[in-house]
Amino acid sequence: MDLLSRLGSRIEDELGSLPEGLRAVIEGAVESTPRPIVTDRSALEAVPTTGTLESMLERGLASLLGRVPTGWLAREEEKGGHRLTLADLGAPFSLLSNIRAGRGTGQHPFARALLQARDFADDRVDRDVFASALSVAEIARLGELLPVLHGVPGSDERVRQLWGKDRPRAMNTLYELVVAGALAEFGRDVEFVPETDRKTPDLRVHDATGVSTFVECKRKRGLTRAEIAEERAVRELFDVLAGRADRPFCRIGTETRGKGSAGLRPT
Repeated sequence: MDLLSRLGSRIEDELGSLPEGLRAVIEGAVESTPRPIVTDRSALEAVPTTGTLESMLERGLASLLGRVPTGWLAREEEKGGHRLTLADLGAPFSLLSNIRAGRGTGQHPFARALLQARDFADDRVDRDVFASALSVAEIARLGELLPVLHGVPGSDERVRQLWGKDRPRAMNTLYELVVAGALAEFGRDVEFVPETDRKTPDLRVHDATGVSTFVECKRKRGLTRAEIAEERAVRELFDVLAGRADRPFCRIGTETRGKGSAGLRPT
């Protein structure tokens, strides 16, 4: 029996008979599910592209810049941090979890992403190629989805939160908007769940059967405290090694020590 068919039978065993609409959805999904499921990479690569990042960014960036307060973005640009400087190029390079560590300037994260996307569009040679690998794609996609998001209840408030005072949530909100816009673009009836003091999901998707699906969006956070401590320790080690490596005929030895819960037995 197919997985969806078994799921439907299990629900009926627990809750009783299914509504006809929901049963039709399950049966239709079973009939339309291709067999076998193709996982060959060559099949994925054969899918034609629907656009380029440059063209998406050109449209999306213009839409976003038209919504963002110009004075706010100009003030954030003055703080710096969205471009590589001569000091960055001369400093040790440390990339941890695809994030360049040690570059905090107090710049708003959404402003930094916008400015990095603008630098990419302008083809600046000093653009931060490491951070923009993620931020440019996010900004391009969000800007492209703005027209669709106008029809999603609660989206206007979420868009305004992008440049709000709650900086830690800004990029999470961006991801929520991208997910909501993609669902709406796909034809789903979606809305943002109003925020309360209690923990709530981010999105509600309405189905023709009357059954709602809730979506919780989780964007990967920045560096954890453990990752920051690890990066600091590695940087200190390499600072010592770099200083001694300049000496002629220098031999450097390193020793790694660590604590573990299991004892080690020599062999």
